[in-house]
Amino acid sequence: MYPTLIKGMLGGEVADNLDGIDQWVPMSENKPSNRNGFLITVDTDMAHLPRDDVLGANVTAIREGDWKLMIGFPAFSYTYNEWEWYPPKYTDDVKNIEHLDSEETDVWLFNLAEDPLEKDNVAEKFPEKVAELRELLKPYEATAWNFWPEEDPACDPALHDEFWSTGWC
Repeated sequence: MYPTLIKGMLGGEVADNLDGIDQWVPMSENKPSNRNGFLITVDTDMAHLPRDDVLGANVTAIREGDWKLMIGFPAFSYTYNEWEWYPPKYTDDVKNIEHLDSEETDVWLFNLAEDPLEKDNVAEKFPEKVAELRELLKPYEATAWNFWPEEDPACDPALHDEFWSTGWC
């Protein structure tokens, strides 16, 4: 949003190397977006946990155009009620990607235009698309933060009128 606010709304200049796109014209003039894809997540900090551990998330995902690539393994079923997952609009199909729990793979590719419910993993059919999207992920993976500091008891919400705090400010 930074380029949109600075360039589009305020008329300022924004460095070319920022991770953002000026969306002022699409927003203000109801024109097509300047963005064709986006990073969904880089989450590998729980990769050491087994697949059947609900916290064992090890997922890096990106979308580019109609394609969505996930690398790793989502540790929870998309139909797991405690995660409050809801099916896409206009469908009651809650069995849309149950195969994620049983299929032994770490590469998931979906063509969302043809398969909006993500039922068919087409990674083996389109290895060139997998390779292309993996290249797009590399800069994000190289700079991903995966350090979890030790817990600090001073952060306890009970010490701050039930608000989470860093404990030092």
